[in-house]
Amino acid sequence: MLFGRALLLTQNVELAETVLRQATERRPIDPLAFYYLADAAERRGHPAVAAARCSTIARSKETNPDSRRRAALAMRLAICHCRAATRRRRQVVSARPRGWRADLPLLVKIAEAQFRSGALDAALATIHKALDKDPANRDALALLGRFKIPAQSRGR
Repeated sequence: MLFGRALLLTQNVELAETVLRQATERRPIDPLAFYYLADAAERRGHPAVAAARCSTIARSKETNPDSRRRAALAMRLAICHCRAATRRRRQVVSARPRGWRADLPLLVKIAEAQFRSGALDAALATIHKALDKDPANRDALALLGRFKIPAQSRGR
């Protein structure tokens, strides 16, 4: 675990993820190994792995009793889940045939996930893609309204 952490600190994230993954598979397991593995996975663009590791930390009996750290962990877990869901939805949308109207609800859900995870520019761009396909889509317009931008003056 310490070697993986050192690799993470030296920005060798790829090797750090491999070493930390091995550290979480061998007993005794230091609970911090999950935390560092989540960090490495997040940096490498593996949000599902990061979310799974954060979940493991949250379920751990050795979780830090400090309420600020628990809140930070819960926030990180939520962000990892949103990023993983956004990535999966993007993969689904890109696999659909071009022009298929059933991807409209998926676009709105992607925009929602982006909005919740704080990627506001990406969410706005995704909403505009949905509105290009169907300018009267209620869900897209409702999400656009959360940006406090009037629907008539949708600037791009």
